[in-house]
Amino acid sequence: MLELGTFPVERVIAGSETRWNDGTLEVNLDELTGLVLQDERIPWASVDLANPGESVRIINDYDIIEPRIKVAGKGQTFPAIAGRKPSAVGQGRTHALGGCAVVGCVDISEAAADDPGLRAKASSPERMDFKFIDKTGPGAVTHSGPSPTVCVTIQQAAGGSSEYWHDIAQQAFMRVSDRLAETTIGLNPPELEVFDTTPKPGLPGVIAIWHMSSLELYRGPYTKVGTAVYGITRAAPPWVLDPLELLDGAVAQVRSRVYTNNPLNLEMLRRHGKDWNYLACFAYPTNWSMEEEKAAVSGRVARTAKMLGAEGAVITTDVRGQRMVETMLTIQACEQAGIKIIFMSEEEDPEGGKAPPFLTFVPEAVAVVSTGTGGWDGPFPPVERVLGAREPEKRWFGERPAVHGRYAVSHVSDHYGHGKQSYADF
Repeated sequence: MLELGTFPVERVIAGSETRWNDGTLEVNLDELTGLVLQDERIPWASVDLANPGESVRIINDYDIIEPRIKVAGKGQTFPAIAGRKPSAVGQGRTHALGGCAVVGCVDISEAAADDPGLRAKASSPERMDFKFIDKTGPGAVTHSGPSPTVCVTIQQAAGGSSEYWHDIAQQAFMRVSDRLAETTIGLNPPELEVFDTTPKPGLPGVIAIWHMSSLELYRGPYTKVGTAVYGITRAAPPWVLDPLELLDGAVAQVRSRVYTNNPLNLEMLRRHGKDWNYLACFAYPTNWSMEEEKAAVSGRVARTAKMLGAEGAVITTDVRGQRMVETMLTIQACEQAGIKIIFMSEEEDPEGGKAPPFLTFVPEAVAVVSTGTGGWDGPFPPVERVLGAREPEKRWFGERPAVHGRYAVSHVSDHYGHGKQSYADF
């Protein structure tokens, strides 16, 4: 059982101390900047604030975190990330600054060169023109766009690979997140939800399968970069997790806030014991491998789900390309095992009706929910402030063109139903 106490954040303001009070998060900017610069390897850092509706654009985001802290029970939120305790989580009480986003940015204007021995493909993070967060206008549709934001920007020193800088950056962002979450200790949460995943008799069993990307192909099996399950990023057979572990950050990095606030996971939890028994979620890092290996792991998903008593499942994927083969094979294996599957996914650009929505397909995929192509109509209007770099390039202040969602290009990146950009009534 996990109690989740939420302290809603409606706005962030600069102040003489760091505290939460009745929907306002007051931030001592000097204090937080000092926390970041505790690591002498960081030559420069800045902490800035941005609220929804302000003319602000954020670039170079590396991770987005909703501050959370354990106030009762074992473990530490976001376990095993950047040297944190690896103890299992998902029990006790956790406090969250609901709606708040710590956006950690790494200024890559002068990106460090990668160490070839680490098999890194490119500097990290890689700057992409379609990847930015607007706080106002048509671009404010990303999951953190409408959120009061504490933006933490660090500058890389010369030398050192992106693998080296990952640990430095992630630790810095977590220090800020922890400090903000500490403001809730000793306070009674305005909102308190109690989640208990004990199965109830007479209800069907369901699971969720989060099919996630892994950078192991580029960086080797010991990389720490990328979405991690208890700090482990490598491709692997599925982790079987209690859904409550996600609320404590067991799946984190790159899109930490997406997983702790995963609306699909929360909806399935809230309907547990009423419409179904939410038995488990599978965190399933994609395998960069031959089709035979993909089929073997997909079969293991179906077999494990059957052993747990699952009758139905929702499967999502945050990857495209040849990794979609693995997702489709998992759908096929589960359906053939008698487990009914609903597939939620972004789709490819239709190219005027000439292209299929998915790069591959199996006949067993009969129930599909689309979250759009990841593109967004523009143009995005000019802004007054740009955060995420020490000296942002002038082009970031100006109007930005529309983002055409296609393979490997996504402005919205809505894999789990945070938004409604493709919503329609039937």
